Amino acid sequence: MKTKVFSAIELSYNFLEDEEAKSCFLLCSLFPEDFNILVEDLLEFGMGLRLFKGVEYVHEGRDRIYKLIDMLKGSNLLLEGDDKWNESVKMHDLVRDVAISLASTNKQWHTLQSQARINEWQYDDRYKNCTAISLLCEDIKKLKDHLKCPNLELLQLWHDCQNDCQLQSLPINVLEGMKELKVLSIASRIPSLPQSIDVLKNLQTLCLWNDWLNEMHTIGDLVKLEILEIRSYRLEELPAEIGNLKNLRLLNLRRVRILRYIPPGVLLRLSKLEELYLPLRYMMKWEWKEDEEKTNASLSELETHHITALHIAVVNAYISPKDSVFRNLIRFHIFVGTSKFHIVHKDSENVLHLKGDASDIKGSGICVLLREVEVLYLQEVKNLKKIVNEIEDNSFADLKRDECVDALVRILESPKSPLPFLSNLRKIEIDGCDELKYFIPLSMARELRQLHSMIVSLCKKMEGIFYRNKVNDEIEGIFYRNKVNDEIESPLTILCLDDLPNFIGFIYKDIKESSASEMNNRMEIVQSKTEPVKKISILFSSLWLRLSNLQKLSLDNCGLEKALFSPSVAQQFVQLKKLNISACCKMEYIVAEAKEEEKNKGIRKIAFPNLTNLVLLDLPELVAFFADNDISFELYSLVYLQIFSCPKLKTHYCETPDSSTLNKSYNQSELKVMFPTSSIAQRLLRRGKPKDVSKKKDMEMGQPSTSQMKSGPMEMISTLFFPPSSPLLNLRALYIGHCDFQEAAFPLSVAQQLVQLKDLHIWSCEKMEYIVAKDKGRSNIVLFPSLTYLKLLYLPNLMGFCEDNTVSLEWSLLERLRFVECQKMKTFCVSIPKSSTLNTSAEIDHLDTTFCATLIPRRRKKQDNNFNKEVSLIKNQRDPSVSNIDESCAFPSKLIQQLQNLKDLEIEGSDSVEVIFSFEGLINGVLNSVEVISLVSLPNLKHVWFKIPPEITAFQNLRNLIVQDCDNLINLFSICSAKLVGKLQLIEIRRCKRMEEIIGKEDEEINMQKIVFPQLRNIGVFELEKDGDILLWIIKHAKATGGYDKWKVASINEI
Repeated sequence: MKTKVFSAIELSYNFLEDEEAKSCFLLCSLFPEDFNILVEDLLEFGMGLRLFKGVEYVHEGRDRIYKLIDMLKGSNLLLEGDDKWNESVKMHDLVRDVAISLASTNKQWHTLQSQARINEWQYDDRYKNCTAISLLCEDIKKLKDHLKCPNLELLQLWHDCQNDCQLQSLPINVLEGMKELKVLSIASRIPSLPQSIDVLKNLQTLCLWNDWLNEMHTIGDLVKLEILEIRSYRLEELPAEIGNLKNLRLLNLRRVRILRYIPPGVLLRLSKLEELYLPLRYMMKWEWKEDEEKTNASLSELETHHITALHIAVVNAYISPKDSVFRNLIRFHIFVGTSKFHIVHKDSENVLHLKGDASDIKGSGICVLLREVEVLYLQEVKNLKKIVNEIEDNSFADLKRDECVDALVRILESPKSPLPFLSNLRKIEIDGCDELKYFIPLSMARELRQLHSMIVSLCKKMEGIFYRNKVNDEIEGIFYRNKVNDEIESPLTILCLDDLPNFIGFIYKDIKESSASEMNNRMEIVQSKTEPVKKISILFSSLWLRLSNLQKLSLDNCGLEKALFSPSVAQQFVQLKKLNISACCKMEYIVAEAKEEEKNKGIRKIAFPNLTNLVLLDLPELVAFFADNDISFELYSLVYLQIFSCPKLKTHYCETPDSSTLNKSYNQSELKVMFPTSSIAQRLLRRGKPKDVSKKKDMEMGQPSTSQMKSGPMEMISTLFFPPSSPLLNLRALYIGHCDFQEAAFPLSVAQQLVQLKDLHIWSCEKMEYIVAKDKGRSNIVLFPSLTYLKLLYLPNLMGFCEDNTVSLEWSLLERLRFVECQKMKTFCVSIPKSSTLNTSAEIDHLDTTFCATLIPRRRKKQDNNFNKEVSLIKNQRDPSVSNIDESCAFPSKLIQQLQNLKDLEIEGSDSVEVIFSFEGLINGVLNSVEVISLVSLPNLKHVWFKIPPEITAFQNLRNLIVQDCDNLINLFSICSAKLVGKLQLIEIRRCKRMEEIIGKEDEEINMQKIVFPQLRNIGVFELEKDGDILLWIIKHAKATGGYDKWKVASINEI
């Protein structure tokens, strides 16, 4: 099989028509297995080996390598790399094995991945003719001092320092026999370059990947060097000898993290330099004086070079070079101004990060980069409002000289000829520009046809994204026209607006209000400066705008006064995945028209087919999701719904439907519920009565997913969320909080749809009496078969889980159960199925309840066939995990059989518990997955283990046992139970007043029988009143097992 795979891979290689593609493929084999091979590394190696024919400049070589990589990916010979910040590729391990074989056969390129192979290579004459070698050394000191490789053109040395992190120097003359070397790459912990490096007169590419390298003065002898990359965390000062490299075309220092000093004149002497990459994380202090005789380099030294790629960070824009340096840039990362945080961008993106005073930015010439910028980040740019230049270019003729437009474009010098400003912009981030009212005028946004992401935050005066100052301004400039339907579409996929308190709309208009007919045909948000009109604002209101590409829309603390968008725009969100709205204090609706008379009566249904996340947070004026109660909506793919602090939200519609139109599946007048089935049927899809979806086959229907829902502080709310009946089949998490009106979360008919619900959290609903309301005509229903986590917190009026006693709760998959402050909860009123019906492979990892009356099911009378177990709760106690058990045994034997995968048990704060585990009648192995038991504040506890049959196996994986404030517990183990816990590693006992022994004495047992815990390494005993025998047991046990790693006894009263 492996032979066939290798043959297929080799066939793909042979079918490559481009010889350069073949060489590129074999070049990748020289890198370690499963390695992210950076495209820049392939460029540097390929340029050094002269693999690319007809390439004169470095940027041409980069274009060629990208073309070759695309060919290899198309032939399935290379994979996309997973490096987050650098363009990279990877090789499958089988493909790499074939590439290594082909490289050694066809090109004499060898990859030696073991020290044994390296030792063989040094003494084998067959390797003398090799042209490329990649060595993965365990000990570079074992390399021969004189290696004879007269034809070697590439040497890549990797030091595997996993077992040896000591600094090691290369042998002095290791490079003497490699005078034809063109590419040298050293990834090793060497403190300095080998002395013999000066013999490499033909070296074209040198890559030094070394965290500890701090001495490299011999580098100036490499007169033919064209590409130099240094990666070091220790190099603070660039050697002046680098200025001797007259042929250097690419200098990559971006990973020299603490570089502070470049000697003056070094950059000036590199007359052939094309690409310069300097570190961005730490600011180079250009023109910084360490003393009177030493001055740092100046960026003005680059003005005489033809620079096509530049990565620099400067504290102030005024020290940047003239615009002549920037005009030829093809690739750039330019950071202006200090920042508290460092933003890392993909190395293939052109990034411009501006911070500081707008006047300095304008005068620096950096603004010419707006022609090529792909990611524009504006952080706290000051004085934008004060900069008003004459705009004489015909493409901006609509802006008059006397207009004071508060836009970013004001920091630009007007070009002498029309230029497509921002034509390559893909991402824009604006942060903390307090004087900015909008991004740019609408007429100057004609070339924003690649803009995919826009994030604007902390701009106190911003009123809109684009400024429209004339009636005839077209929106077509900022969008593109769909060739299929001739509609104007936006390329935006992400729009995030954060902390814009004066924000009015996406496009802001500053002229007299147009007629109503104009408003219907234009995308505009109106505020007239000539007439005092009220700002009634909608983010998107135009029928012209197509937002079919938008995937994420987020608004936080924006000044929108009425709604987010109109129904006509909402229909376009076919790709929208995330919709987050928070702290928009004046927003009344999510979907509404700007004016009542503008309602489009033709829209009856709005679908968000890809919406997975919906968050509505802190919206005090939000009345409804829709202003028009005739519109229904569908959320097929919803995964997460969170609604908090929306006190006026009564429904997703402006009005509640008349009761005569409701589906009478239950008596709604008797009970207020959060999920009324009538609303589901009538208000959403109008599909008729909800279907019975409790059967297993309905779980496998592949219905659209509605997976998580959250709700928060609500007042006077009747129906919070109305999903259609079918998507509830896939609901996986439901969160309800601070909903003060509900007497029940949902009726039984809805609860039985939740067949995939895993997490159910309900808290701070003061009026809630039941989780599931009673539904007449239904019986013998099993709820929540997939539930893994149930949390009920601060429900002071909760009396039970379900009002209907014929309902069973399926416990088999439950992992964690927690109750907190449910004072009135006397019974769970839910049957637990027989153990034979439970899934024995289910995991219950953590059982945790707090402030509740009773958790554990107690046995029912035999004549009641509908109930096998019942969970009962009595009065509230202080901070328990499993609290207030009304029977003496926390885990009776029949319950134990259902908890086969319980791993972590915490029981805290119960006055009634006398026994934790009762094994009466059990003969099979039980509770063997338990690893941790914690028993706290159980004042009446007498036995942890009770009635253990001699033949049973249990607790075989118990490792930690913690007992605290259990005043009636006399001993920790019986002799039978002590024999079970052979893997016990930790015992901790605190404040147990009557505790006398670790292992108790039973009448039928021989007291002298020795029992030890062979893995017990930690033991602690604190504040016991009768700890004499315990201390003696600790000492004897230590002698028997060889001692403890840690033990402590405190507050001993009796010895």
